[in-house]
Amino acid sequence: MNETTNTKPLLCLALPAWAGNYTKSTVELMKAMSEHRSVLYIDYTYTWKDVMRALLGKKPGLPILSVLGLKSRIRRISPQLQVWSLPPLLPINGLPPGLAFRVVHGINTFLVQSSLAKAIRIWGGADFVTINACQALYDRALQKLPASKNIYYCYDEIAAAQWTDRHAARFEREAIGAADALVCSGSQLLAQKRQNGQPALQIPNGVDPLFLQTQRDNPPQSRPIIGYVGSLDERIDLDLLEKVIQALPEFDFSFTGRLQQAQLQQRLTAFANVQFHPPVAYQALPQRMKHFSAGIIPFLRNELTAGIYPMKVNEYLALGLPVVSTGFGDMHQLQPWATVADQADAFIHALRTELSNDHPDKQRQRRAFAAQQTWQARALQLNELIEKL
Repeated sequence: MNETTNTKPLLCLALPAWAGNYTKSTVELMKAMSEHRSVLYIDYTYTWKDVMRALLGKKPGLPILSVLGLKSRIRRISPQLQVWSLPPLLPINGLPPGLAFRVVHGINTFLVQSSLAKAIRIWGGADFVTINACQALYDRALQKLPASKNIYYCYDEIAAAQWTDRHAARFEREAIGAADALVCSGSQLLAQKRQNGQPALQIPNGVDPLFLQTQRDNPPQSRPIIGYVGSLDERIDLDLLEKVIQALPEFDFSFTGRLQQAQLQQRLTAFANVQFHPPVAYQALPQRMKHFSAGIIPFLRNELTAGIYPMKVNEYLALGLPVVSTGFGDMHQLQPWATVADQADAFIHALRTELSNDHPDKQRQRRAFAAQQTWQARALQLNELIEKL
């Protein structure tokens, strides 16, 4: 552990995997936090099922040697940032509540707790703060650590996600109740999750300065490109998107991200002005986006999206792009910088209006706003909360 700082080190038990070719708020926030204090990032809880898929070449990016303990579980990312790989756990999300779940969960919790104790010895942490980033299922293991304070960081409504909806809600309530403070990315999440007047703070998602340093194509493409970056999953309003694309044959639509719904690609590839691109590394994303003429966020309004503060909106704005979005969650905080349209006709009109009225002054204003929303600025907010605790 780096001893050059007099601030308490930070151990983050994270739901998101450290590796991957898409943006993760927890990863970006912890990178920024490591500029101020030593950080140990506890990687995703891979299961034996994940290990088998990795051995078959079906799960690239899994650090299999570290997960299996065949090489060091700890790896240094930067002078003040290290990542710890937990051992494989038993698959649990598919089990219904009941005895079998409790037994397997107890075994997994013991494995996580034992591994965390070893991680702390190797890391060298003594007086540290813990942060649980939506890994509610194993917060009990975190509570066993000799931490001075514990913060729960909620960036998504995990109880509404298809793969965590069986168990997440009750474990998250318990984890938040045991926390010394609550941090949420969205204001609605904060209002919903806060318990008993505990210290709470909204820290919205940020943006990497790399996006601010990237220049868009100038002059723009002869055919405007309407871009979307991010996961293509159950949050997408496919019916709205289909109507918008059909009504705007003079525009090209570019989608970059993990395709998690086959139906989405099947329906949209029927249009000649649609292109799908696989995920790219976060550092390469600005180069993909610099060809865009506008950015869109066509999300459904439901329990899953209600608390989202969209990370991609800051990335669009950092490139100076006009943004059109449905009003699914915390978009009211961004309405000066993004046009909100919930119906297909309004969405179509908004895109045409934004593109026809775009000019360099507006682009500079968007960039100036995004420059205040960096992950470094978010880390300062989190640091201030930790110091107050």
